[in-house]
Amino acid sequence: MVEKLNIHVIGSEDTVIGFGLIGVNGTIVNDVKMAEKILKELAESKEYKIIIINRKLLEGLEGLEEFIKEYRLNSENPILVDIPDETGIIAFESVKDIIKRSIGI
Repeated sequence: MVEKLNIHVIGSEDTVIGFGLIGVNGTIVNDVKMAEKILKELAESKEYKIIIINRKLLEGLEGLEEFIKEYRLNSENPILVDIPDETGIIAFESVKDIIKRSIGI
């Protein structure tokens, strides 16, 4: 039996569908305020080990970015990872490298 991944992605429809193809649960969000609400709920629930969010959703909302910085400093789980969406410049980084960068290793 295949175990469910403890990863959740928050982002655009393309991002969520893409991650869904490899078995990752997700929430389609195109609104920054909704992204903030979902992110805070998921982070507080401790249901997931890793939460991935489109970097574009972080733009223009200083409070969300501060929440993520504060959360990364004071909590071990879940790990919050921001990634570029399909319209952004995508560097050739492995998920491992993105997670390391996001937690400051």
